[in-house]
Amino acid sequence: MERVLEGESVVGTVSDSTSETSDLAPLQPDSVSAELGLSAGLSELRDLQTADDSDPGTGWAAVGSLHGGRQILQSTVVPGLTVIRRYLNDEHHHALLDCADAVLYSAAHGLAGAAAEGTAPNQAVFLGSDGFPPLVSTVATEVARDLAGLEHTSAVWRRGPPAFNHLLINEYYPGDGILEHVDIPHRFADGIVGLSLASAIVFRLSPVAESDFPGTRATAEVLLLPGDLYALEGDARWKWAHRIDPVDREEWQGVLIDRGRRVSLTLRGLLF
Repeated sequence: MERVLEGESVVGTVSDSTSETSDLAPLQPDSVSAELGLSAGLSELRDLQTADDSDPGTGWAAVGSLHGGRQILQSTVVPGLTVIRRYLNDEHHHALLDCADAVLYSAAHGLAGAAAEGTAPNQAVFLGSDGFPPLVSTVATEVARDLAGLEHTSAVWRRGPPAFNHLLINEYYPGDGILEHVDIPHRFADGIVGLSLASAIVFRLSPVAESDFPGTRATAEVLLLPGDLYALEGDARWKWAHRIDPVDREEWQGVLIDRGRRVSLTLRGLLF
């Protein structure tokens, strides 16, 4: 059975994958992808991702890089959508994934001292930055600093401190998805960041005007690999809805990707 989330809550299940039969062959695992729980070969996906990012016709513009060669991309289709490739290196990725897994385990089992409140299966929520796990707090501070220092981003990232006071950790399995939505406008401020861990996913966005018909057309698609960061501000936050399709396998740029277990961290500013 597949879990489908609406924003942050499980709203139902569907019986079978919605993906259609295709003649395309799925990529095979490599040694790194097996360690991360990926079904698709991570190295090949990174090569395809790099080629896509460098093609002006695919809707991305390279606007710089952070230390360590982490490439910063801005969408030419979705104003206010920024992606930083491999924001987390392998070491930091594994450390943050271990941290998130420990939090999810504690929240799911109601362990004493777990400073998280689960609102749905495979989920943990932290209210107030002083309650974030120490490692996540450090990463959140660095994210805000890095985004605030970019020439092409707005002043929204220079709010605070802290820039983020709401943390959502979600765990997804093959077949899980999120219905098309905009994060609750009256609850969360402009400027939302997502960190994608453990598995590849295709993040899809559509204009809000088309959101009365979810799933009909993906206007923009972002392949997120383990360690990638995306940031939504301005139009991307308010005027574009985003979703993850509830499938076991999906197609991106002519390649089939088998879903693996994935964990996401979403950093937001809660409006009190």
